[in-house]
Amino acid sequence: MTDGEASERRAGSLAADGTGSDVDSRSTAGSTVLVVDDDPNWLALARERLEDDYEVLTAAMGEEALGLHGEADIVLLDRRLPGISGEETLERIRDAGCSDPVVLVTNVEPEVEIADWPFDDYVLKSENDTALAGVVENVLDRASFGELVQERFALASKKAALQARHDRSTLEANAEYRRLVDRLEDLRRGITPRISELNGEQAFSEALRGDDSSPRTSSSR
Repeated sequence: MTDGEASERRAGSLAADGTGSDVDSRSTAGSTVLVVDDDPNWLALARERLEDDYEVLTAAMGEEALGLHGEADIVLLDRRLPGISGEETLERIRDAGCSDPVVLVTNVEPEVEIADWPFDDYVLKSENDTALAGVVENVLDRASFGELVQERFALASKKAALQARHDRSTLEANAEYRRLVDRLEDLRRGITPRISELNGEQAFSEALRGDDSSPRTSSSR
């Protein structure tokens, strides 16, 4: 959906001063999740894990996802897709004016280049997934606090994923990573979200600190 539509649906987002007052308390249950993956077994597993709490749409190709993302509140996107890649699919979703959360759920370890990609979280797949619904719930909760808080969590998630995979010197030599760190610090100084009102309080607190932790798998929370 477009930025305007997202704003209408999130009446309780951050107040104009960005402090987190008047936060939306709506449940994430009943939201629509679009799962994009060319593996039919993963699509079936994702549907099984999510369908009790969410409406689930699936797509096996990026082109198909581009026709469906406007119907979803959140997109779970694989990086390796036939036709257009997950990266290009992500870019086209953003170019269409959609600011809804996109989570990369993939077997691909994060490279430094992802630092400036416009996604909200990075999750490594697990064959024995048990908590995919928790990932969706957490990211939707973040989005309900408004665009600045959503950006802050997204940057912290990227930073943690990259720190777990790459040494400091490699990261600090990358211009995109340095911009990520600078922007995250700006947001930390300017925003104080009410963490206690978010689901998954510990996970969110860790993300805000940008802890040196391994990229999460979809079987852990």
